[in-house]
This record gives sequence, structure tokens and C-alpha cells, in this order.
Amino acid sequence: MILHNSGKIFESMASEDKRLTSKMNPQLDPNFYQSKGSSGMGAEKSVSPAKPGNYRIQIGTDEIRMIVSALNNPPFVMNLTLVSFDEKSPLELLELLNTILATFDDKHKVDIRKETQEQTAGRITEFLKVLDFPGEMDMPFQRALVQGDKRVIYSVLYFLLSQYEKNKKRAYLSHFLMGIEVPSHYLVDEEMNGYNQKLKELQAEFQATIQHVDQQRTEAVSPKELEQKITQLGQEKEQLVAKTSSLKKKNANTQEFQDLVDSVSQLRKEQEEGSKLYEKYIRA
Repeated sequence: MILHNSGKIFESMASEDKRLTSKMNPQLDPNFYQSKGSSGMGAEKSVSPAKPGNYRIQIGTDEIRMIVSALNNPPFVMNLTLVSFDEKSPLELLELLNTILATFDDKHKVDIRKETQEQTAGRITEFLKVLDFPGEMDMPFQRALVQGDKRVIYSVLYFLLSQYEKNKKRAYLSHFLMGIEVPSHYLVDEEMNGYNQKLKELQAEFQATIQHVDQQRTEAVSPKELEQKITQLGQEKEQLVAKTSSLKKKNANTQEFQDLVDSVSQLRKEQEEGSKLYEKYIRA
């Protein structure tokens, strides 16, 4: 679904000053900024945004608040406000997106002003495909992306930040699980085909290992829970010791009580011995 403009958030950006204009990538689409009125250096500028393709992320005020909140928290800590975020120029939005992408993969640690539009669009969209970004990433989308179109940039930012840890894990795993397209005529060679099959087997083994580790982490008891359990058991032990001491004092001269204490002590020893034998049997 194509996003519709919503108030100031999705209005065309206007009145870019000379400083921001001079910072723009000289290789951006020359039709991106169109002059209004005179053509002098102080002329007012406005954006003629490209129309992006269809994508399914709806952006409203709540989503924008979430983006700003995430950018103000670690690992970014950008100290933004809704106003300062909304006032960012197209190049600043694109650079912001690139900064966030660099936290997923070092290959994005590049100066976008030294890339061509095609390089920037290709690099970012290929990575978004790896992360399974929802929606079409056709040419209109890519054009709007490199032009810093708010509708597109905000959607990508929301997708990346709303599930940051999940996306970071997917980006990490992609280094090992991405398939390698081998031309079919190379696979005719027996050795080459063997290497290709071995790669797939290793990737499947790696994926199974990752799933096992995730399961172990899910089932594992947190240190805080263990500490609480130890504290609780310690308190219960103190209560039992106190009750036992009280009973001993009250029944110190009663033979039946002493016989009961001896029997309980013997039962505990037998239970401990039985547990040890059972462990040996299991390990054998």
C-alpha cells in the first residue's frame, strides 16, 4: 500500500538553506531539487519527490515517536526531538539511515557522497532483501530512497529499529547462510558439484546449531532467578533447623522421638546413596 502524506511529516520539504544544499551529493538526480522563482543562490528550493513502489509499512505519529525514541537510546544516543528529526534534510536522512545500517554490517561504513546513486541504491536494497523488508524495492522505491524521500526513509527506519535485535541477528547469520549462485554448467564438474553440496550441508549444520543454542538460551534459568531460588531455599533451611531444634528440646528425654530422628537420618542416607547409584546407572 502506498503511503499517503500525513500533515507536515509527509509534506514536500521546502526552504533548504545554502548550507544543506551545498552538502547534497552532487551525483543525486538533478531534478530532485527544483527552483521556485529566481535561480540565484538564495532562491527557495522544494523537493520533487519520486513516487516509491508499494510497501506495507504504515507510518504515523506513533511510529515516528518510536523511531526518535530508538535513536535516542543506545547504541545511537542522538538526542533528537520530534522537531529536529522532522527538519532533517534529504541527505541527512539518507546519512542517518546509512549510520544505522553500519551497526548491522561494516560494509555500510561508507561515505554516501562518494558513491553514485546506483551504488547506494544497490547496496541498501540488497541488504534490505537479506533482512526481508516487506514490500517492493523496485526502481521507483530505489530512486525515492537515494533522494531521501521521507515516506521511504521513515518506513525503512521503522522496520530496522522496531525489531533491531532480530534484524541484527539476521544480518549476522546472512554471512554464513546466504546461498551462492553457481552457474549450472560449472556444476557439471564433479569436484565443483561436491564443493557446492558440502557448502549446503555445512550451512544446514550451522543453522541447526544456532537453533539449538537459541533453545538452550530460552530454557536456561537466569542468574537472577537462581539467586532468588537460593535465597528462598536458605530461608526454608533456617526455618527447618529452628523447628528441629525446638522439637529436640521438647522431646529430649523421649526415646520414641530419638528413634524417629535416627530413622529419618538413616532414610536420608539411603536416599542419597540411591541417587548416586542411579546417576552411575544413567551414565553407564
